[in-house]
Amino acid sequence: MTRWCIVPPTLLLSLSALAYEPDVATNNFAHELASCAAYYWLMSKAPKLSGEAKESSEKASFQAFSLSSELTSEKVAKARMELEVKKMMRDMDSNWSNVSVILNECAFPCKDTLEKPGERLEYWLDKED
Repeated sequence: MTRWCIVPPTLLLSLSALAYEPDVATNNFAHELASCAAYYWLMSKAPKLSGEAKESSEKASFQAFSLSSELTSEKVAKARMELEVKKMMRDMDSNWSNVSVILNECAFPCKDTLEKPGERLEYWLDKED
């Protein structure tokens, strides 16, 4: 005698790990890039930062923003960047003596994202919920 086991569809979905669809992965990566653009832009505005460090932060911000814009649009990348700058300023209590809060959260991830964007996109493509 054959026994049938009825499994609810929601349980099936939770049992099988599904990687993100390419459009979702690309959108998440674009959002991450906009966040990094905000981080580098904000760092370029830090008091007492000048010369090569300021220029390097500006370049990194432009690079991250450009990549984000290519993946979505300039309008979306700009809106995301503006939101992230506001969030970061709030996280720092608008006080540059608290910049370590932002550095701790963003410095290494954003550096890695810009140095190896292909690997970071692969991360999003392979990510499973």
